[in-house]
Amino acid sequence: MIPAARTQAVIEIISDIEAALRDNGAAADVILRQAFAARRYAGSKDRAAISDGVYAILRSRGALVWLLEAAQAVVTGRHLMIAHLARTADTDFAAIFTGQGHAPLPLDDEETALAAQIPALGPIPEAIALECPAWLEEPLRQRFGESFAAELTALQGRAPLTLRVNSLRTNVEATLKALAAENITATRGRYLPDSILVEGAPRLDTLSLIRDGWVEVQDEASQIGVRLVDARPKLQVADLCAGAGGKTLALAAAMKNTGQVHAFDTDSRRLGNLRDRMRRADARNIQAHQLPMGGEGRATQLKPLLGGMDRVVLDVPCSGSGTWRRSPELRWRLTPERLDELTRVQDALLDEGASLVKPGGHLVYMTCSLLAAENDDRIAAFLSRRPDFLLLDYRSIWGEGLEQKDNALKTLSLSPGQNGTDGFFVAVLAVLAK
Repeated sequence: MIPAARTQAVIEIISDIEAALRDNGAAADVILRQAFAARRYAGSKDRAAISDGVYAILRSRGALVWLLEAAQAVVTGRHLMIAHLARTADTDFAAIFTGQGHAPLPLDDEETALAAQIPALGPIPEAIALECPAWLEEPLRQRFGESFAAELTALQGRAPLTLRVNSLRTNVEATLKALAAENITATRGRYLPDSILVEGAPRLDTLSLIRDGWVEVQDEASQIGVRLVDARPKLQVADLCAGAGGKTLALAAAMKNTGQVHAFDTDSRRLGNLRDRMRRADARNIQAHQLPMGGEGRATQLKPLLGGMDRVVLDVPCSGSGTWRRSPELRWRLTPERLDELTRVQDALLDEGASLVKPGGHLVYMTCSLLAAENDDRIAAFLSRRPDFLLLDYRSIWGEGLEQKDNALKTLSLSPGQNGTDGFFVAVLAVLAK
């Protein structure tokens, strides 16, 4: 594909993503995969360039929308591209927008005026330049204080590629050697001995170490969350929001394939992915169960576990604000109403999970959110309902060496700017022995 054809492809994909944002449709990565499936003629370099173009616009969408609105232009995929290119010095619009072959149509008079106007607009307000939705500015300023700009800047960057080494199959040393043999540069993670940071963005899906279950792609924050579960051999563990099972597999490895991990999710497709990954990882102590969304069927399925679990893991549905580096469009999907819905679900899951914990056991609550409304506020509300639970200091499990903005807190809040990980929250709650 010629560069201009790639530009047109980005315009079309961004247009589809904008429609999905309006209608609560598919995620950007899903739309991107669908677009490539429809463009099988696009080679690997074309796909990489198109992906980079799409995410460049998504990572600066807030500023681009502000510029378009300041210019009184409608927000469309084509206009977003024009604004994006107009911010780049020496863009030759005539060479790109030719209308020839698969190139974008030439700019009309209004679009030509728009391209000329964009560089002169501004200054863009700080929060918008940092890609912070207006209604989230105050809670995020409260969360980060003087680090607000630095943390929001970090959230505009690229997330690292991090692997968890599967101790049921191999070890870190062997994995690093296997990666080096594939000319992939990798180093040990910052916080965990079985975590590996991969340099760049190489394709890993074709490698034998993925096919053979040696490693799983998993951010180091998520791996830290699993470590704080303190899942030991022979315990009984319930993972109520297992998803495709990244944490579930890590729990199985920590338990050395002993005891049981009861992995629940409402989505049969995700559980199907988990079962495939279990086989690759040689994880044999996991029982995967599809759980109804609610009602008597859900209660009946969980009844055998009531009061019997050593550990209950709640990686709850959340805003995903800690993963904006990976999914920048999530900034614009979240609304106050959606946040209220999520906090109600989080409260319900905390209450449900609490009913499964045995005396002396732990309830471990996790989000990939940066918002207090989903994190410490939910824990405070839970403890007000359940005085039979005690909030443990995460350091009692982890030890020292894991810094956060407020080290006086017993909960753990990680962030891209300070920790280099996804934004992540963990609270460990112990039920008091009767």
